[in-house]
Amino acid sequence: MSMRLALVGIDGGYRAENIYDFFQEAPTYYSLGEGLVQGWMESPGHRENILNPKLRYLGCGAFPYRNPGWEGYFWVKATQNFCSDL
Repeated sequence: MSMRLALVGIDGGYRAENIYDFFQEAPTYYSLGEGLVQGWMESPGHRENILNPKLRYLGCGAFPYRNPGWEGYFWVKATQNFCSDL
């Protein structure tokens, strides 16, 4: 995470990252977003990052992929990268 943030000029301050694997059979955009946020908010460490008032900026990414053995499901790995004022 620190290397990715440094590539966009963020070298100091508070930084945090949330990563979550989500899968669902035939998700909609809404159910995908809802599932990701619900997963993060049910995890104490991820929730702490999301609600931390020192972390003011957010960058997000998502990567859809196939998981052998779970062919009927849509899988996505999503990340949130947070930082404070510099």
